[in-house]
Amino acid sequence: MMRKIIMACLFFLLCCIKGKTQGFNISGYVDNYTMIVETDPKITDRTLWQNITRNKLNAEWRFNEHLQIEVGMRNHLICGNDDVTKVFKQVLRKNENLLNLSWQAIDKKGVMANLALERCVLQWSANQWEVKVGRQRINWGQTFVWNPNDVFRTSPFVTLYYPEYSGCDAIRTTYYHNETARSELAASVDCKGKPTVAFLHNNHLGETDFQVMGGVYKGNSMVLGGGLSTSLKNSNIRMESSYFHNFKAKGRKTDIVQIVLGADRIFPNSLTLQGEVLYTNNVVKINTEDIWERSFLKYSARQLTISHWSFAGSIYYPFTAQCSIKAITGYWLDHRAIYADLELKYQITQNLQVSAIAHTADYNDDPLRVDARMGTLRLKWNF
Repeated sequence: MMRKIIMACLFFLLCCIKGKTQGFNISGYVDNYTMIVETDPKITDRTLWQNITRNKLNAEWRFNEHLQIEVGMRNHLICGNDDVTKVFKQVLRKNENLLNLSWQAIDKKGVMANLALERCVLQWSANQWEVKVGRQRINWGQTFVWNPNDVFRTSPFVTLYYPEYSGCDAIRTTYYHNETARSELAASVDCKGKPTVAFLHNNHLGETDFQVMGGVYKGNSMVLGGGLSTSLKNSNIRMESSYFHNFKAKGRKTDIVQIVLGADRIFPNSLTLQGEVLYTNNVVKINTEDIWERSFLKYSARQLTISHWSFAGSIYYPFTAQCSIKAITGYWLDHRAIYADLELKYQITQNLQVSAIAHTADYNDDPLRVDARMGTLRLKWNF
């Protein structure tokens, strides 16, 4: 175990290196942000604050025109109020993949360091075929916020610990029919030994991209779904849906239906508007103890939200090439719950940016009445 930690630490130190040689490339970023949280009712009498340094390191080796390997490390150093640190610790240590490639290098009161292998995939390609084996990102979604077609790994609506799409341990084969059409077959096994095997076909007709998918989810459910994206009067319209039938359930159990409809538009002055609505007949149940965690984390493609009807929207506007503003909001009808954040970002140099973010969240459904306010100052360096 110690040997693995030492190797991971050495890999982490490579974040200071930017190298490009023939067939080899290293890239990534270092992201540091400090946040202060206030809740009502109060979780603790002490100030809720955290300082998080996050590093993402990507390495790619291209051995020849057919074979390459990609490795990505995700590392966190977190310190602050122990109540908040415990929440991050639970999230970062939670493993849903077949292999547990996450190591806790530091585990003390109020301080933790987590090292994780987030990508490790061997890719072979020739002509119209491509095969990937290992921990990889499989994103089959057409919409932005909620993706019922992403049966291999879901992505949170809002996350403060890892903004990128998480990887899964899988084997995936892709056949490219032409520049606009492809077929994929993927298989994965999670930490409980439950397999997910699914097929996707994506094609293009006129101004519409469409896809159909189907397979077996977690070894106990049949899943069928599809999605499309098209243009309508200078706006993009996106739709995605899925249907789950548990063929191993004993007794009567309701099948799961999820439908997402979204629209987005980019104006000539670069103002971007985006909105999305999700309906599901299968919601995540929450209580006072896990209200924050379950509201934003999506554990399963069968359970994407805490409400039958959920709404999300965003606005983005660049004042200049260096300065921009972005606002995100979400509303969960069943609980009369709302989340919103406003981010002001400034690009200091090509690789260095700073941003200030104000967050707010309110739950108004009896007996869950919880409010939270948070301020975040963030500095990010890309290399």
